[in-house]
Amino acid sequence: MPTSFGGSASNNPRGDLIKNFFTNNNLCLLNDKSPTFLYSGHGAFSSIDLSISDPSLFLDFEWSVENDLHGSDHFPLILKNTEPENTAHPKKWKMS
Repeated sequence: MPTSFGGSASNNPRGDLIKNFFTNNNLCLLNDKSPTFLYSGHGAFSSIDLSISDPSLFLDFEWSVENDLHGSDHFPLILKNTEPENTAHPKKWKMS
């Protein structure tokens, strides 16, 4: 039975192709089912923008959608690195 992929409210054969591509190539989808596109003709939302990750990086990022379109029909996507930033630098000494 087909299921929706990436947050879309509906399913179609092209979505099934994308879903199979992810599965066959061991890829992860970062999307959280939030809409990423506003079709202004109908005022309908969809999730057509996909953020793809290798499984080794999947847990290193938080994915979200900016709530302001900023004049576009696509909401900006935000990827935030969840790994702690290493700010420690080795000490250097200038002896001359």
